[in-house]
Amino acid sequence: GIEGGGDGSPGVNMDADTSMDVGTTASDGSDPLLQHLVKLLRSIMSGFPAGGIDDGEIPPVSTLEYYETLMLFFERLGCSLGAMRCAHAALREVERAHPEDQTRRTSRAARLWANLLQYALDLGDWSGAYAAVLSVPTDDAQNAALRRLVAALCEPGDVRGGAAALVSLPLGVDRLPVVVRALEGRAAAAPIDASPNPALMLHALHVARGAP
Repeated sequence: GIEGGGDGSPGVNMDADTSMDVGTTASDGSDPLLQHLVKLLRSIMSGFPAGGIDDGEIPPVSTLEYYETLMLFFERLGCSLGAMRCAHAALREVERAHPEDQTRRTSRAARLWANLLQYALDLGDWSGAYAAVLSVPTDDAQNAALRRLVAALCEPGDVRGGAAALVSLPLGVDRLPVVVRALEGRAAAAPIDASPNPALMLHALHVARGAP
């Protein structure tokens, strides 16, 4: 479990499995345990004691808000895997939280997919990161997310196999030009001894697709 800090902040003993189980038992904001956990997590992240706020003063929270709060809690702890699991769980709640508001569903899902992309990049989960890229709404946002992925793959000193992973990503004909332009820009600015080397990555990408 994850213990509370020694800096005077409230303690909590929670792991990803336990916290996910709690979320599946609550479908609305009326569950007392859900309310208590959200209150506790928010107090830890804000630095204010949970006991200073009366439960009646807190508006009911949805299961989506619970998972989003828990996601940010794990993110604060540097636990990208836990944050990723919570983000996936939150995405499954978006439609139920906004059944008649397409704009809010799209906006909220877009933020969660952006978070998932960052968690996947932190973990070096390149295929998961690419899946997140493809799930981001709108072409412009997808292209921006794809450039973030290329930047992470080219991160100097990276030892997580990003350069090798690039050639194995199932880049479609509409996404390949975005990656090529991003690599060309990085190759032009990178020192000749950069590792990984964007120019070599670009060459490998072309060779993998049968280009000379």
